[in-house]
Amino acid sequence: MPNNQFEKILGLRFLFNPMKKFLFIITWIGMGGSLLWSQTWDFNSGSIPSELTVSNGSVQTGNGSGTDGYFTGTALNFTGGGTRFVTLPVTNSASASGVLSWKMIYGTDSNGGEELDNTEHVALYYSTDGGTNFTKHTDFDDIATYKSTSWIAVTVNLTGDLAASSIIYKIQQVKHSGADYDHWGVDDVVLNNDPNISSSAIASDNSYIDVTMNEAVYNADGGSGALEATDFTLTFAQNSGSATDVSISSVKQNDNVAEGSATALAGGETVIRFFLTITGTPSGVETITITPVDATSIYDVAGNAMPSSQTTGAKTLNDKAGPLIASVSLQSDNAKIAVTFPEAVYNTNGGSGALEAADFAFSISGGTATLSSATPTDISISGNVYTLDIGLSGTSNGTEVLTVNP
Repeated sequence: MPNNQFEKILGLRFLFNPMKKFLFIITWIGMGGSLLWSQTWDFNSGSIPSELTVSNGSVQTGNGSGTDGYFTGTALNFTGGGTRFVTLPVTNSASASGVLSWKMIYGTDSNGGEELDNTEHVALYYSTDGGTNFTKHTDFDDIATYKSTSWIAVTVNLTGDLAASSIIYKIQQVKHSGADYDHWGVDDVVLNNDPNISSSAIASDNSYIDVTMNEAVYNADGGSGALEATDFTLTFAQNSGSATDVSISSVKQNDNVAEGSATALAGGETVIRFFLTITGTPSGVETITITPVDATSIYDVAGNAMPSSQTTGAKTLNDKAGPLIASVSLQSDNAKIAVTFPEAVYNTNGGSGALEAADFAFSISGGTATLSSATPTDISISGNVYTLDIGLSGTSNGTEVLTVNP
């Protein structure tokens, strides 16, 4: 227990003095378990990008006519005899602010792509188990809309079931009548996810909080600039705790627990270490919440801004104040004093061992009565209330002050 004390006046009156407890194309994509954030596939290179999985489709250049030319430009054309689909890499869309878009066209007898019949449309599927199982989400079964002489834009907001921390999207034809039938094409596939806060963790000594982003972040929309403390807002809630304020001292890389030794941010980090300045000693009930200062302060390399609604959530500071006495109550005959703690307390630092009489000390001043023992003569325990027996010599005159210390 800390060296706090409570003073009581014996007899008719007492004094109570409690101590206070106080759209850009990313040119590199990390595979092998890494998550994709923002990417455009326009197929202009003439080949299928290695990060896409394509079945019964190939990159072709169309001129607007003929079996393989019902579209214009270089695009992904599906004409094979088996299941036709393109699967995107795993991505993190948990922020529910991402967008998946592409251009699509269905073949017809008139545009040279062979007529898609009803129920032979394309649909969007998703998987949240690494691609083992896919669930159909959206049917693009308004066939007349996509049986066009030009590309039709498709935009899907990645919300609801399409928002997950690890998800795979697949554009697939529901069915078709064979290799020579029901052709379709896609082009300019864009997967665009805003940067967001993935997680956060406070150091055990409350000296810093590490905030993890879902992708590399910058303070300028051109993929440059190191984040600064002024790019964030920290909200402190005391919640009747003993710490009275918390502020951001600096933002650094997470390579050292000492603020002066941690490396300055350079831009492009995914983990930001916020070193904290705390006024008072936290008692384990105070919280801090970190958010972007606005919607134009944090960007990814593609120029997407982090929404101002992104947050760490309220993170509770670790208790560093130790157990403190909540109240005391002196028996009318001065024989006992009840000491109440607001939480469970122990006589070892391992969270075990019941308090004993020897864990307390008495002192007395003023008046005529004296102590026959500087420690309680006995102790009884009921929950967090410890009743201490007082060894008193002489008769009190009501001006004695009894102090209870650990």
